[in-house]
Amino acid sequence: MSRFPPILQLNLSRIELDYATWQRKKINDRFEYPLELDLTSYADLELNLPNEDSQYELKSIVVHRGGPYGGHYHALIRDDVGLGVWDLELPN
Repeated sequence: MSRFPPILQLNLSRIELDYATWQRKKINDRFEYPLELDLTSYADLELNLPNEDSQYELKSIVVHRGGPYGGHYHALIRDDVGLGVWDLELPN
């Protein structure tokens, strides 16, 4: 890769296949993510990219509630324009 993208999207698969039963299984382990992500150590040093090109700020999270065969998704979105609240608590 010659440059980092302006918007970085990471997708974590939280469903795996249990090879003993051949059933899907949801991984419910806690996962923590930083509010800021610095990828400078992954940059190609020969490109001399500005430091801010490898800096990312968390803007949104999509959370799945349910099992491996169904459920609902909730989006938590940071309000950069001040019209709402950056609330990390999921609805019941």
